[in-house]
Amino acid sequence: MSLVDLLVCPICHGTLDLSGRPRCTNCSTSYARRGSFLDMTPNPPPHEDVASRWQLWEQLQANGAKSYATAPALNLAVGDRPDATEFGQFCDLRGKVLDIGCGPQAFPSYGGRGAADILVGIDPLVGDTEREFEFVGGIGEYLPFRDGTFDRVLFGTSLDHVLSPVRALHEARRVLTPTGFVCIWYGEGHEHGPATNARRAATAVRLIKSAARLVRSGDIMALARRIGLRLGLLPDPQAYIKDMTIPTGAVDHFHFQHLTGTMVKDWLQEAELKPETITHGPAGWFVRAVPS
Repeated sequence: MSLVDLLVCPICHGTLDLSGRPRCTNCSTSYARRGSFLDMTPNPPPHEDVASRWQLWEQLQANGAKSYATAPALNLAVGDRPDATEFGQFCDLRGKVLDIGCGPQAFPSYGGRGAADILVGIDPLVGDTEREFEFVGGIGEYLPFRDGTFDRVLFGTSLDHVLSPVRALHEARRVLTPTGFVCIWYGEGHEHGPATNARRAATAVRLIKSAARLVRSGDIMALARRIGLRLGLLPDPQAYIKDMTIPTGAVDHFHFQHLTGTMVKDWLQEAELKPETITHGPAGWFVRAVPS
């Protein structure tokens, strides 16, 4: 089955005419092509809960695009990362997998090459990278896929970037097979004061483990770069952020909000999903949810 066989209009779920400019044969909404990719982003979005945050979202997206272009290794979906591998294993990737917010890189770090029968990514950052998986431009609130298509739907640190989390989770549930599940990876928010020290400790543990892996692998240059950055002897790859502004209404340069467990559980309940498995470790929180 090809990507084209899975596609429908992201607004009304009608049949698409892809012979020229993509157009829904039911509601007549037109979409776009960006190079070799279809861009199925509804612009403007048809619902107020999404449209009301659109301008802020565009500012955050511009900051995100700059981050990927300037310091791609700082993004969680890029490179060989133990925390991302852990998330991929938690998701038990198999069958048809949809990655919501996959980013513009060639392959998501948690994607598990060869684990899924088909990996489909969707992201508003279309970019110009040749991807090693199926891709369509779009947003989680309006998924251009048929009902009951995917065995796994992933939000790999992307749920805090969407305009309407409940709408995006409800869409994830719609395209899920009856036996599939939604997997969410998110960092800790700020609802618990004492968690600050725990996060710092977790960060220290990750740094120590990372240094140990570099020593075992013999990658002395990478270890030297890591030490140089920590000691301030090398340019800080995050220095570009200083030239950015935090948009009004956002919590930082890239996010609408910092997620908490309470938020995620409430959103899942509204989207008629229920947490089946929740784990916590140095990588953050992993949640596996099934239809309720």
